[in-house]
Amino acid sequence: MIKQGCFFLISLTILLALACLVSGCQGREDPIQAKELVFRIGSPMTLRRINPLADYGYSTLAMLMTHDTLVRFDQNLSPVPQLASAWSTNENATVWTFTLTDNAKWHDGVPVTPDDIAFTFRYLAETHVSGYSWIDQLISDIDINGQEIVFHLTKPYSRFLSQAGYIVRILPQHVWENVKDPKKAEGESLTMGCGPFIFESFDPHANQVHFKKNPDYYLGAPLVDKVVYAFYKNQDVLTMALANGEVDAFYKYASGYPPGKATRLKNQPNLTIAQAASLGVPAALGFNPHAELTKDLRIRQAISLAINYNRIGQSLAMGEGRLPGPGFVPPSFPAYADIPAFETNLTKSKALLAEAGLADADGDGFLENSQGDPVSLKLISRSDLFGDEQVTKLLMHDLNKVGLKLEIMSADLSTWMAKLNGDDYHLVLFRATPWGMLMGAGYGTGYFDSRTKGSGRLSSMDDPSFHALCDEILATTDPDRLKILYGQVQEHYADNLPALALFWADNIYPYSSDWEGLVINQIEGGLANRLTWKSLRKKSISGEITP
Repeated sequence: MIKQGCFFLISLTILLALACLVSGCQGREDPIQAKELVFRIGSPMTLRRINPLADYGYSTLAMLMTHDTLVRFDQNLSPVPQLASAWSTNENATVWTFTLTDNAKWHDGVPVTPDDIAFTFRYLAETHVSGYSWIDQLISDIDINGQEIVFHLTKPYSRFLSQAGYIVRILPQHVWENVKDPKKAEGESLTMGCGPFIFESFDPHANQVHFKKNPDYYLGAPLVDKVVYAFYKNQDVLTMALANGEVDAFYKYASGYPPGKATRLKNQPNLTIAQAASLGVPAALGFNPHAELTKDLRIRQAISLAINYNRIGQSLAMGEGRLPGPGFVPPSFPAYADIPAFETNLTKSKALLAEAGLADADGDGFLENSQGDPVSLKLISRSDLFGDEQVTKLLMHDLNKVGLKLEIMSADLSTWMAKLNGDDYHLVLFRATPWGMLMGAGYGTGYFDSRTKGSGRLSSMDDPSFHALCDEILATTDPDRLKILYGQVQEHYADNLPALALFWADNIYPYSSDWEGLVINQIEGGLANRLTWKSLRKKSISGEITP
């Protein structure tokens, strides 16, 4: 029995060795090559459902990972091909033609067709998906001619590439045509796109979403095998996760890392700190022109003169904030108008308030109107934005110095937007994102043009001359003329003060030094973007880059 057992073990060993040879074990794989490359991103964002049309957080991830658009924009705000390999428009920008690439496929292998493009625009309009009401107002008809999709517009619109070409994530018709109510829809099929990554899993308990690379992506498969997003409710915990190497990078749409937290990461040997001049405004103070007090330009000017911008920049940007100007648009924009920066002058501020009929009649240090009633300005801020609480305290200190009392309401996003849309405020703290600065006619006009409503817009400028300026921009494709017009937009802001940029700054993006090839693209929100997916690689121990 013992001899038979030994014979059996020897035979089994020989068979296993032969099997190894047949399966290719004789050519040993490089252990670095065999290991799955996983890039881990920490984020303070919130995600509840894997529905790109019903959950804001997942909609952002879909834009980054799974869903393609007709065009994208690079870090210099130049359009680059995506599903559309080429595009053109007529002289007055009322007809836009896109040529669809012929090799894009949905994640289930079904080809992407012009019918998917036309379906997406019609579906978003017909089902009243939030943020897409402009489709019915702007697009009168969509024609298909072979691989060409032709959009006929109701008016000239030179910014159609950013408004429609980039913002609309194309949907697979064979999935969504059976979904009657996108707000209530559930199921993994809703995650299907044609982008560089494929949705793999969502664990709401672990607060993680996993994406695997799409090996058949028509623009070339990513170099990493998987990207994992881990969501943190506490910024301090996320900071520790970066410092300890639990995650490789940070992402929050349209936001760099909070400067106060980033100081703890700057001297970490395992981290690289990338930064870029912000294309947005990290903190801004908007005025309600329909409220009795703030409709008076003299009061808006007085408030602008009372604010200590240097202190706000020092406090929120940890000494790296820059003094803003009344043109609102930051210097990082190509057509930036170099208008003299704000000054702090309490004497001028008080003189303007007196000229507007406000005086401290009872000697309590705060102003009353001409009827003797106390003056109080209602300021609304967001409880979910880093730094808003600190800014409100600094603003209260500054405005109290000139006799203005603040009534502060800090609210969640939905309540904040309801107050904003209902004109229930004098002052509003908000931020202008890079994408927000491109809305409408661009250069911040989408925030202020009173003909556009909702989604965090102030909609505060109803001056016909401002509307005419926006309309001329939208009807113009001449770059030299556009530069002049954008200069006039900034002068209009400086003259009318619809809002004050409180400081300008660089955005900070920490990431693990084990990785290379990350690119900052602020239009897509930071380091996670289509440019990064093309070049992201992990360094080996020797310093070489894994292919």
